[in-house]
Amino acid sequence: MKTLKLTLAITVITFFVSAGLIRAQTYQFEWRLDFNGSEVFCLNHAVDGYVIYHVTLHVNQKTGLIDRSHNNVREYKMTDMTTGEKLTMIDTGNDNIGLWWGFWNDVSGAGLSLPADGEFPDEGKAVGTFKVISKGGDVYSGIILYQLHRDASGNITVEKYKEIWDCN
Repeated sequence: MKTLKLTLAITVITFFVSAGLIRAQTYQFEWRLDFNGSEVFCLNHAVDGYVIYHVTLHVNQKTGLIDRSHNNVREYKMTDMTTGEKLTMIDTGNDNIGLWWGFWNDVSGAGLSLPADGEFPDEGKAVGTFKVISKGGDVYSGIILYQLHRDASGNITVEKYKEIWDCN
């Protein structure tokens, strides 16, 4: 009986997947940001190394337009060129209002369709955090947390904003 149920479940799942009824409408890519001696805000020092972001853009199956995104740091190797200290990079974001869609689309070169002006979601939020921490010696850190909301009239209002910098 268990074999029959398992066979039936596999058959149903295969049908839905092959019929296109269950499918992920996402575009995923990695973006590499190389510093090559660039000065980083708050540290006020040149940094060598890189950060690799993993970004997912979700495409609405009905409209074919981007409707949400997620990004996070997948890998990093950063060194403060003045002090020689290794740096830790933390950055993540979620967006279903369109604040970052154009940026990530341009970075990826994907050419995915964005809503026209005035056609972005009536309601939604964008939340992101960013932090750079120096390991050993002086500690430099920064945190930005923001949450935006577009009301039903299309106006964006800031519901929560927090910025803390410890630049020493």
